[in-house]
Amino acid sequence: SLARLRDISRQITMAQTKLATGKRVASPTDDPAAYFLAASLNSRAAGLSGVLDSIGSSQAIIQAASSGIKALQGLLRSAQDLATQA
Repeated sequence: SLARLRDISRQITMAQTKLATGKRVASPTDDPAAYFLAASLNSRAAGLSGVLDSIGSSQAIIQAASSGIKALQGLLRSAQDLATQA
C-alpha cells in the first residue's frame, strides 16, 4: 500500500541520515530526549576543551616564571658569593 511505501521511504531516509552524520540521533524529531542530552554533552565538551587550552597556557606561563626564578636564584648566589669575598 502507499502508506507502507511512505513509511519505508521515511525509514530509508532516516537510515541514510544516520549513516551520513555518524550519529544515532541526527535531529530532535528522532529522539528528543537523546538529542538534547547529546547537545548538552557537546556543549560541556566544548567548554572543557576551552579549559584544557587555558591549562596549557597556564603551564607555559608557570614554566617561564619558574625559569625566571631559577635565573634570579643564580644571580642572588653570585651576589652573595661576591659579598662574602669582599
